Order: sequence, then C-alpha cells, then structure tokens
Amino acid sequence: MESNSEKIMRRDLRRYFSTVGWALLLYFALMNFSVLFVQFVEIILALWKQVLHSDSGSAAGIFDGFYQGIWGYFLAAGIGIVILLAWKKTAYWKKVIWARGRNMKTADFFGLACALISVQVFFQVYSYLLEAILNVFGFSEIEGFIEMSEDIGGFAMFLYSGMLAPIAEEILFRGLIQKTLVPYGKRFAVLGSSILFGLFHGNIIQAPYAFVCGLILGYTAAEYSIGWAMLLHMINNLVLADLLGRVTAGLPEEISSSVYFAVILLCAVAACIILLVRRREVRAYKEQNPIPSECVRCFFTSAGIITFSVLMIISIVLTFFVCLIRI
Repeated sequence: MESNSEKIMRRDLRRYFSTVGWALLLYFALMNFSVLFVQFVEIILALWKQVLHSDSGSAAGIFDGFYQGIWGYFLAAGIGIVILLAWKKTAYWKKVIWARGRNMKTADFFGLACALISVQVFFQVYSYLLEAILNVFGFSEIEGFIEMSEDIGGFAMFLYSGMLAPIAEEILFRGLIQKTLVPYGKRFAVLGSSILFGLFHGNIIQAPYAFVCGLILGYTAAEYSIGWAMLLHMINNLVLADLLGRVTAGLPEEISSSVYFAVILLCAVAACIILLVRRREVRAYKEQNPIPSECVRCFFTSAGIITFSVLMIISIVLTFFVCLIRI
C-alpha cells in the first residue's frame, strides 16, 4: 500500500508533466488559428480584388489562395516562440535550452547525419506495408496524402519545412519539452519528447517517421546541443525534400528514384556499421541513463499529456479518412 508521501510525489509529478501537454496544446491551437486566419485574409483580399476589377470570371477563383495558408505556420512559429520565451524567461533559454554538452566531432556528426537520413528506409518500408494493406481493400493512403501536400506546396512550404520548421520544432520539442523532462533522466526525456513529436505531426504517414527522427535529434540535443539538432534537422529536410529532387530533376523517373534509394541505403549501411563499431558505447549509455518506470507512468497519466495525446490521435484518425476520401 502506497504512503501519503508517495501519493504526493506522484501527484506533483503529474502536475509537472501536465504543463508539457498544455504547452503543446496551446502551440497547436495557435498554429491552427494562425493558418485559418491567413486563409481568411487571403479570401477577403481575393474578394476585394474581384470587386475592384469587376472580374466576371468564375467565383471559384476567389478560393485560389485558400490552401496557401502556409504563411500561417510562419506566423504561428513566431508568436509561439515569443509566448514560450515569456513562459520560460530569458535566463532559462540562455542557461538551459542553449546549453552545450560534448564537443561535436566530425565522425559523430557524420554518424548522426547518416542515422537520420537512413530513417527514410524505415519510412519507405512502413509506407509500403500500409499502402499494400489498404490496396487490398481498394484504398490508397499515399495518393491522398500526396494530394494534400501538393495543396500547400510551393516556395513558402519549402522555406517553412527546410528552414523555419526545424528551428521552431527543435526549440519546442528538444528545447523546452525535452529540457523540462531531463531532470528525470536523459533517455526518458528523449523518449517522451519523441513520442509527443510524432503525435504532433497528426497523420498516420508522418507520425511514426517523426518519432524515430525525434529519437536521433533528441539524443543530439541532449549530448551536444540544440544547435546541432537544428542543423541536422535542416539537412534532413533540405536534402531529402529538395536537394536530391533538384539534382536528379533532369533524369528519368526510374533513375531519379534509384539515386534516392541508393543515397538512403548507403546512409543506412554506414549507420549500421557505426552502431556495430560503437555497440559497447551504446550499451554503456543505456546503463548509465536508465528510464525510471515511475516517471513514465506519471507522464502518461498526467492530464495535459492525456488530453494532448487523445486530440492528436483523433487528428491522425480524421486525417487518415480524409486521405482515403480524396482518392
């Protein structure tokens, strides 16, 4: 039978962990409000432009910019960071979030970059299996997801995914959230922030991929610095989402795909070799940084984390069916 002191300790832990969930919910709500606000402004401007020019064309043109609310993500990131800065104060940012750990060596950076890029192998296998299962029932999730992505594509999306998102997401997840959890164990902090990072993406395609990437980025931030995590995040997004496509743009689709898979497979092989060589270091790291089971229980039974997780799971399910309907 647990004592009063144990009950008080668990209650205090749940309250402490709840602040993480509430902060994420605030940021998520702010992000969606900003996107809707930008979309609303774009529609109003389109209506005003049509009135001024007495455009007799189709009314459908009014909504041409509706899905370009990507600029709302820029707005949300800026406002969100200001709010989080006010919450944690300047001293916390300087002494905790931007605190430096070990010096990053070239070999370490190469290994982490290979590991991060090689996660695409897992993503491709996962996507293929999901698509194969859905195809049996006459559905396709990938095509619907691609259509939704194309709706918000363009240069603005490139800037956001390649530059701003890595900075904002690292500050939020590896900075504020992970650093908040670190006092209860490094591995616990990396695992907890990675799970929330995966859920935050809100769709069945990206969530598992983001979770695995979060583990690598979380380790980088915990052992080296958040600056290195930002750099790796940017490299991953820019190389895989833009640079490889630009380099192979003039090649036939089959060759372009072969180059892409060759790059991620080479990175996967390199990452496996590095892990094999450093297996003793990995084992020692796990032993030195155990995950406290009591903290895990309190974390996942705290009100803020439960609320955030439930809402994100609902978002994942709804997005899943939306993608199916679009086909």
